Parts: sequence; structure tokens; C-alpha cells
Amino acid sequence: MKLPDALWVPQKKAYKKIHDYIIDFKEGKTKASCLIKMPTGSGKTGVITCIAHLEKSIKSVLVISPRDVLRTQLFEEINNEFFKKIDYSSTDLKKVIKLTPGNDFAVSHLDKIVVTTIQKLNVTFTKSRNIFDSVCKNFDLIIFDEGHYEPATSWSIALREIKAPKIIFTATPFRNDLKKFEFDSRYMYSITQKEAQNLKILRTPEFIPINIDTDPIKFIETVLKEFDKKFASDEEARLIIRCEDYASILKIANIIKSKKINFVCIHERFQGQKENWKYKKVPDKNIEARIWIHQFKLIEGFDDPRFKMLATYSIFKNSRQLVQQIGRVLRNPTKIDNATAYILDNETLDHKAIWDSYLEYDDQFKNLIGKTYGETLREVLSQLPNTEYIDRSFRTSYLENDIDSVLREIAIPLSCNVYNKGDVTISILKSNLEDNFGENDQSFSYYPISDESGLYIHISYNNSPHLITKFFFNINLHISFFKIYSNHIGFYNSNGMNLYSRLSEFGLSLIETKKLKKLISNNSESRLTNVSLKNSNLGYNSISGHSYNAASIADVAPFLDDHGQVISSVIGYSKEQKIDLLKDKESFRRYLGFSNGKITQSNVKYKLEDYIKWLDSIIKGLNTTSSPINIFNRYAKEVELKSDVKPKHILLDFSEIERISFKSNDIELDEYEVASEVTENKGKFTFVIHLNSLPYVVEIKFSALRKIFILESQEITQSFCNEDKIDLIRLLNTKQSFRVITDNKNIFYAFGAFYDPKLKFGSTFKLEEFQLRNIIIPVKSLNTTKDEKGKKCAIDGSGWDKNSMFHLIDTLCVGTEIEKEFENTELLICDDMGEEVADFILCTDKKVAFIHVKGIGNKPSSKVSATNLMDVCGQAVKNIEYLSMFNDKKPSGVKSKWQKEWSGSRGVKGKVKDRLRFGTFKSTNEVWDHIHSRISDPSIDNEVWLFLGGILSRNELIKKLKKDEGNSAALQTLVLLNGTLTNVGALGCKLKIFCSE
Repeated sequence: MKLPDALWVPQKKAYKKIHDYIIDFKEGKTKASCLIKMPTGSGKTGVITCIAHLEKSIKSVLVISPRDVLRTQLFEEINNEFFKKIDYSSTDLKKVIKLTPGNDFAVSHLDKIVVTTIQKLNVTFTKSRNIFDSVCKNFDLIIFDEGHYEPATSWSIALREIKAPKIIFTATPFRNDLKKFEFDSRYMYSITQKEAQNLKILRTPEFIPINIDTDPIKFIETVLKEFDKKFASDEEARLIIRCEDYASILKIANIIKSKKINFVCIHERFQGQKENWKYKKVPDKNIEARIWIHQFKLIEGFDDPRFKMLATYSIFKNSRQLVQQIGRVLRNPTKIDNATAYILDNETLDHKAIWDSYLEYDDQFKNLIGKTYGETLREVLSQLPNTEYIDRSFRTSYLENDIDSVLREIAIPLSCNVYNKGDVTISILKSNLEDNFGENDQSFSYYPISDESGLYIHISYNNSPHLITKFFFNINLHISFFKIYSNHIGFYNSNGMNLYSRLSEFGLSLIETKKLKKLISNNSESRLTNVSLKNSNLGYNSISGHSYNAASIADVAPFLDDHGQVISSVIGYSKEQKIDLLKDKESFRRYLGFSNGKITQSNVKYKLEDYIKWLDSIIKGLNTTSSPINIFNRYAKEVELKSDVKPKHILLDFSEIERISFKSNDIELDEYEVASEVTENKGKFTFVIHLNSLPYVVEIKFSALRKIFILESQEITQSFCNEDKIDLIRLLNTKQSFRVITDNKNIFYAFGAFYDPKLKFGSTFKLEEFQLRNIIIPVKSLNTTKDEKGKKCAIDGSGWDKNSMFHLIDTLCVGTEIEKEFENTELLICDDMGEEVADFILCTDKKVAFIHVKGIGNKPSSKVSATNLMDVCGQAVKNIEYLSMFNDKKPSGVKSKWQKEWSGSRGVKGKVKDRLRFGTFKSTNEVWDHIHSRISDPSIDNEVWLFLGGILSRNELIKKLKKDEGNSAALQTLVLLNGTLTNVGALGCKLKIFCSE
């Protein structure tokens, strides 16, 4: 069929290349793909439309786009929009179908043009294989738009399954992005950016250096001045402003609103908004708006030649996105002479430098396409001398050798990762490894060692870390070896690759901790010399992990909290039967990494045949019936799940909240509730947390495959992030910073693992054995006194509200059960507000007590509140260093506030004139000197008091701990208090908890 006359010359050339390719493919002359590289605005969508409709030898076409927005645009263009633009009509056009996620491929599509996404094709391939085989594999032609988006391994597998001719279109190719496609240089067409500009198809960009001030007001003033200067007489001209994040978009928008200029802002987080300038998706291009503000939405998939200027509020960190963004303002469909687009760059012209480098790359693209870095460098390496004096020896070069040479030459340290095999076969393992090498631009050679083992030698190429814009390749030779046993896989990779993240979908899992422990045998001559631990007790300012060394850990006195510490790795010596490889060894020194199944016995490298013997001995040791060394019983016992578990209660760990600023529209997150009951509805588990007093629903899911819990909340994800733009949910999931009480008795979850905390509750609970029984002290007055500071201070400034907990302490709890705690008081001072070490500091002739007060006021309480308790426990532990006998730091309050009056806060009216509530001292320094002298006196008890109003009831806690069900909040509370007791006891201090009855 004759092509439309209105097509541009590059479009006609591209069509001709595709036409010839399809003929040769059908005749069996090639099985490769055809590559069409055309810059944004040079007409590639028109080529797609013409080839899909007009190529007579093709009956059905599958057009694939990387994302929904591009799919919609492609569908509109192919479904006659393009032909309307060029005034072309025909009665012989195919029907076009837009296939959305809710619809499936059908046999009836095999005479049509179907436009869909990578994701849709991928889902069909993995979950509806019968449809994929009967429909997708039978399309006559595959067209993939924006080939540089080629993503996951599974997509490349699906692509190879379809034997039809494939055409890959790309606007901004980066050579190694296309590595999954097989190309033949005979079937490639490319027009460069410069060639398109010379043909007047694209405008020429002009970079204008300006002072891009971080002040949004100054930035907008500069940008609008330049826009008016260039386009004062062009009322149709439009400006794109690209911002780095959602908050910046709002800042810019609030300034432009006052300028009385029509504008729109586009961002994913705009939803349900009333303002007519806020859009979640890209609006119709014909709306009245001269300024369009966005973060990602206008980088691609939006074509309008009225955009003629680009301003960026911050420098692009991604060169590809910069090239794509500039492409939005270069369209010149009417081929106007000397057409120019303007890019407002910073004064150092950083964006211009990136653009110039891209043009150089674009010019050489034709000569390099189809080659990876590895193939290019391999050609260079082949030119090196065969023999060279290097590393103090004469050596011959290594590029590729036969198996006999490899067995003689390759050396591997005695190190490996061990996995449970699951359903992984040797073909699955090899395919995955080779995909990984390809994804990372590594050329490789494979050597089968036996039916169940194999060796890969692969080369990686990286840029020197010392260069900013230039490149110099660092070249490294890597080794990967695997051996598949009946139930396990032994794997070594010289650059630390972990198979678990790649093969868990095939049932591969980490080796069980209890098996790995067997590699330190239960022999009188075996010993642990190093342990690294993770604290399962979440809490503010708790040490999250620590490690220590000793000649033998068994000979070191245990720490108070060892029972709550989960082992992450150990080093030890295992006395075992000698093996031929290491006949001179009496015992084997081994490193065991429990989080990744890592075993290292020696960094000395052995020949491959000796390495295999060692690996065989390790697998044999894992499967023995012997017991590991007894010292492992000192620490928290990790539990192997036999079935799925259900979450009952969750406690989030916000221990870094003071150091990481979580924001919502620039509002600090300063109020949060971290503990919540989990509810179940039709198999879906959710809980509610309050952030800045607003409720947010979070779903918690258990991955049976990965055996971890995952949190999901789109609302929180969109609303709260830290300064690195990492959202709160992602951070919690990545760190696994939450503890879950499950429906399985004595199985808790923390930091991505299940463990038995050795807590006695339910039928095993006995009050006489309850270790906190004597430090949880009921105070009748705290049944009703729940407000920390009350509503208003005494009129004369002599003290706090008589109905407050502060007043109770201020009057030395006279008339209460704990009056004796204040006997012979020498000093009582209020350190509340600001940087406080405690709310009150008490000195008697026998003790120093840091008193931390927490009340709920008039709010309802469950009497066992883990959220509020976590807060006060965190405060208690945070400044406990000042109670250390060896502390030489002075609290900041000594100078900044102890000599000042106490001012009301958070709704408390009035002031208290004197912070020193008891005692006569000449100065605040003298007050601290007296406190410090008592703290450093070994005959004085140093104590931490939790003074709780409406947060904890002793009777209620004990009542719930006696239950087997409905006690999850009590268990969280118990773990919190145990952790606090441990932290306080570590400094030789006592903990006392005063609460309601």
C-alpha cells in the first residue's frame, strides 16, 4: 500500500526498514528484533500507526507500552488520531482495542491491533499461561514502544516465548537498556537529535543561564521574566516548570496563584481536590493554562508543540529524565525555520553539559547498538599481550579457557551460602544466574562440573568511583559456583550475590537457624568467640544490637537481657572429625551468618575440586542429628514456623523519630500512636494508628513465602516521608521495625523473625514468679489522678493544679501508700520542659530518683496502654546516663532553666515561681553538685520512677497475663517493661513503676 504523502522523510525510511525486516523474518533470514530509534517529536508514533494498519502481510498486531498513560496515548494515536492529523483516510484500517487490567486477551483479538502494557502481558504470562499460549504467542507482529523501559527478567522470558517479528521503538536509548533484545545491525534505523533539528522536525534548544534561587518567590519572578521576554507576543506559548517533589509543587503553586496566570499542577497525591488547578492525572491539553507544573507526569507521554520553555526548580539527578523532559519542548510539527526552545538552566549550565554529552552519545549510538559494555571491552582485552609480568609473576592472559584449564586455575575460599532447595532445578538456577549477569552487563562463560554442579566465570565493568562526569572502566573477574543436593543448594559468589531474593518464588528459602548452629558442635573443646546480637525488645533509645568477643563466650557472665537478644552471627571453633582436606586442623574456625545462611571457614583459596569436598562436608554437618553447642541457649530462641500465623497486636518502633523528620505537606509528625489491636475481616488484617491525632488504617499481610509481615497504607505512604523522601511505611517495612503478637502462643515477631521470648503467661503464669511483681507498685490516688499538670497553676504561683500528678509529687505524696519513698527528702527539683533528664529529680538520704510522669488526662484508657508506656519508657531510658556513677556531664537545665520559673504549656494556665520544690541551696550549680554527689556515692540507691496516671493498672495487667486469649496488649506491655528494666539495670539502677491499682 502507498504510504501517506504527509509522512516525513525519517518516517518513510523507518517504515521501509520495518517492511524489509518483516519480509526477511517471515522468510527465515533472521530471528532478531528490529530497532527504530527516533528522538521525541520526530514521528515514531506515526510510524507505529502506519506499520500496524498498513502492512498488508500483517493481520494482528500487539502494541506494548511501559505504562498506562502511554498505552492510552498510543491507543488514541493508532485509533485514527494520527491519520486525522495528516488528513489521511482509508476504509481498510484495522480495529484497535485498548486492553486494560480488568480485561483478558481473547482469540477474537487475532485480527486486530491490541494496545496494552508490559504489566498486562507479564501477568498473563505468569498467571494465565493458557491464554498466553493460545493468544499472545499467535500475534503476527509485536511492537514495543519506549524500549529503554524493558524491565524485569520475567518480561524478557515472555518476550522470547513469542516467535513473531518484534519491533522496538525508543526515543532516548541508553545502549545497555536494550540488552535483553537480540538485534541484527541490518534491521536498525536511527535518526539523531541533530539530524532531526537539521530537518526542522525539532526545535533547537537554547540554554539560558539564570540564578535558580531556592527561594520559590525569587525563582518564579526570574522564570516569569524570561518567559515574558521570549513570548510576550505569543499567547499560545506554554511553560513547563519541573519540581523535585510534591511539597515544591505546592510552594510554586501558591506563589503563581497571586500572579493571576492560568496554571495547572499535576501530581499523584492530588485527589478529591476542589481547586481547579490540581490534577492527579495529566488533563486535556486544550485547557486554558499557560504554565504547567509537575514532578514526573510531563516527562513523557504528552505531546503539545505549544510548550516552548522549560524551567526546573532543582537540578535533574537523572540524565535520561532530563533528555526526555527537554524533548517535551522541542516539537516543531509545522517545521518553522529557526525554531527555538528555551531551557532555563542554572548559572553553571549543568543541564547544558548533560545535553551536550547526550548529543555526543547519540551520534555514536549507531556504531554501538547491540553491544553491551562487556562485549565492547572484551574486544579491547583481546588486543592485550598474551603474556605479561604482573603481580610479581609472569602470567598469560585469561579470556576463556577449556574446562581442564579452569579446574587447574580457579581458586575459591572456603565460604558459601546454603539454602533450602525448594522447587529449584538446575535449569531454573542457571537461567536466573544468567539473567542476573545480563541485567548487570556481565559477560560470562559456563562450565558444567557435574550433573548437579556448575561454575560461572563472569566479568563486571564499573565506572571508577573517583570520576564525576568522565568514565574509566574498572574490570573485575568474578566466580559463581553452585551445587544442588537433595534438599539444599550450596552457592558461592565472589561479589556477594544472594539467591534468596531472586528465587524465593520457586520455594528457595534460607537455611534454618537451628541447622546452621550445628556447625559449632556440642563438644567440650568447641567454643564461641564472637556473637553479634539484635535486640528483640523494641523501644526508644534501646540498643538495637551489639557484639562482643571473648576467648570463650561461655566463660563470660551473661547480660541481663540475653534472653531477649536474637543472634545474627557468630564466630566459633567447632571440634569435629578431621577431613582429608584439613588433616592438620584440630578444630574448625567458622563464621555463621544466620540472616543469610552464610558460612565462612577460611579466606585461603583452594582449588575447585578441594572446595567441593569441603562443601560436601558442610552439607553433611547440617544434616547430622547432633546438637549444637549449649551456649546458644543463653539467647532468644528463634522459632521455625510450621504454618501461617495471624497478627493480633502490633507495636511500631518509632525510635528514630527524633532524628528523622517525617513530614506531611511540611508539617512535622510530632504526635503518634504506635500500638494497636489488629482486627480481621474476611481474611484481611488491619489496624489503626493515629498520626498528628488523625486515624490511618494500615493493612498487615503475612508473606508465607518470605515468612515476614509487610505493612501497607497508601494514605500514609503518600503523606509522610523523611528528608530522603523515603515514606514511613517503606521505612518500617525495610527495617522491619515493629513487633507483632501473633495468634500462636509464645511466638512473637520482631525485626523480620519469629522468636520465643520465654515469657510466662496464661496457664503458665504464676504471680509468685512474676519478676516485675515487686516493682509495679499500685497507688490508690493514681486511680483518679490522671492529669500530668492539670488545667491551671495556683494563683500565687506556689504550685501546680491540686488535681494533677505534678501536685502529688510536689507534696511528696503525703497521705498515699508511697509516702515513705519521700522520707528524709533533701532535694526535689522540677526539670520539666525542653531538654529534660526527668520531670522531677528527688534526693533523699538514701536514694536519688529520676521521676518520669505520664498521664492521659480525660482521655479514655485501656488501663494497659502500650503506646503511652512506650513513650514514657523511652524518656526514662533516654537520659539514664545522668544516673551513672561515672557520669561527668551536667544537664543543660542547670544553666538554662533551673533558676527560672516553670511556665504552663499545652493548655496549662499560670506559672510556678520556683522549680526548686524542696531544699535550700545557693545556686543551681550547687543543686546539681548535691545530686551528683549522691549519684556517685555507692551507698546510695539510684532509681528510675515511672509515675503513671491512667496508663497502667497493676491488677488489670496481671488479670490479662493470666489469660491465654485477649492478652496481646498486656504482652506488649510486659515486653516493654522487661526491656526498660534491663536498660535501667544495666547501669546498676533500680526501676519502680507507680500506677493505679
